[in-house]
Amino acid sequence: MIKGVALTETEEYICKNDVTNPTKWKIGVIDSFMMSEIQDMITTFEIDRMGGPNSPAKNHLCLNMAQMEAVRYGLKGFENFVDSTGSVIPFQTEKRVIGGKSVSVITEEILRQIPHDILMELGRHILDKNKFSEEEIKN
Repeated sequence: MIKGVALTETEEYICKNDVTNPTKWKIGVIDSFMMSEIQDMITTFEIDRMGGPNSPAKNHLCLNMAQMEAVRYGLKGFENFVDSTGSVIPFQTEKRVIGGKSVSVITEEILRQIPHDILMELGRHILDKNKFSEEEIKN
């Protein structure tokens, strides 16, 4: 049996190497329409107009961008996230329009402050929430 994506549920996530007084990330899922928009954003095809009709198109898949966008749209809050001076970073959102729908996302400023390795780990975790679980695959 396939289960629908729980759009309003969130989970607390602690990064694997954050053991002392960890930051708690509040993770949500990205709905299927939004996921499609993100996947389309990170994939580009470029036609070589100078090479003639038989020239191959250049394909570009931005995997790091996929994880960054997953965090932008899937991060719903955090606790104990501080800047380089130890000051608490407040969780802030802004409105963005994607796929004709206005959604709240974390601000660009916050996204830029998340260390790259943490951003990638959070992004992978968020993207995995939209996949079948091992239990669902067995059924």
